[in-house]
Parts: sequence; C-alpha cells; structure tokens
Amino acid sequence: MGLFSELLGAFNPASHDEAKQNYQQVYEQPHHEGSLSHEAIAGAAGFAAMHAYENHLRATGQPVSHPLMKEILAAAAAAEVDKLIETKGLDYVDREKAKKMAEKQAHALAEQRYGGGNTGFEYAQRQGGPS
Repeated sequence: MGLFSELLGAFNPASHDEAKQNYQQVYEQPHHEGSLSHEAIAGAAGFAAMHAYENHLRATGQPVSHPLMKEILAAAAAAEVDKLIETKGLDYVDREKAKKMAEKQAHALAEQRYGGGNTGFEYAQRQGGPS
C-alpha cells in the first residue's frame, strides 16, 4: 500500500450533518485564505455531489445501477473539488488528495442515506421534483 493510500485510509468520512456543516462553511463563506482543511473541502464536495445526484434522479426519473451511482458521485465530487479550488482561491490544496477524499465522502453519504447496495432512486422519488 502506498503512502497516499495509507493517508486516505486514515480519512473518516463525515456524517450527513457534519458534511452539511462543511458545505455551509465552504460554500457560504465569500473567500478562504488557507483556512480550510482537506476534510472540510471533501465533506463539502461530497455533500454537494450527493445533492446534485439526487436532483439528477428526481429530474430524470430514471433508476441507475449501483456501479453507475458510484461513478456519478465520484465525478460530481471531483468536479466540486475543482470548482472549489478555482473559485475559493484554495491553491494550497492537494487537488488529487481532496478529490479522493470527496469521492470517499460521497460514497459514505450514499451508504448512510440509502443503505449498502442501494442507489437512492426510491429516496429521490419520494422527495419530489428537483430542489
């Protein structure tokens, strides 16, 4: 196991409420100058990825497979990390580490909310139209 994998393995994804707090801290503050941790960025990006994924499910009304859900969440989390780094002036952030952590966070949030092996389609449909 490489050093990067060992460091990522030590990352414990946040709960839904903690990730939501990270999201609010990161997205609702105007600018950060080196004050955000990789964990906060990952929590915020993972939460944003879940939000985008659920909006996608509600908008399309199309169920997805579990592997596709994981791919969608990983791509959305990585895109959110890129967006945060570029728009919030977070040049000090290790982009790849933050992306891997955000992916792990998004997958953990999906498992917490939907249960292992589920895709969240039923959950999203119960929630109504896109929010």
